[in-house]
Amino acid sequence: MHSLYLTKPDGGGDRAKFPHRPDPTADPQDSVRFFDEEEVRDFEVRINEAAAQESAFRAGLAEQLAGKREELAEARKDTTGLKAAEQSHAEVREHNRSDPRRKEALADLTAARDRWQDLTGRRPPM
Repeated sequence: MHSLYLTKPDGGGDRAKFPHRPDPTADPQDSVRFFDEEEVRDFEVRINEAAAQESAFRAGLAEQLAGKREELAEARKDTTGLKAAEQSHAEVREHNRSDPRRKEALADLTAARDRWQDLTGRRPPM
């Protein structure tokens, strides 16, 4: 039986067992996968690499978070696009409000609504 001894983050331990030959007391009909020593050691290496990657990731998390917070603050400071859109919107509204054709169009609309009311007995919605 090959074994891997695992150390848990809280300091406790565990052992994983990997059979490498049939158990003479086991029923021959039970199918059990057998592992050679190289497979078990390769698995151990992969576990250790994954643990090291996780540790490195966690160690850099605080720095990454600080950097992303700075990027967010900078992005929030840049309001030039928003200000330009607001200015353009205000200009369009002012242009529409001062358009000389506006009074004529509103008068035509009121006249058409009056005709509609005369024909149907109801005033159309605005």
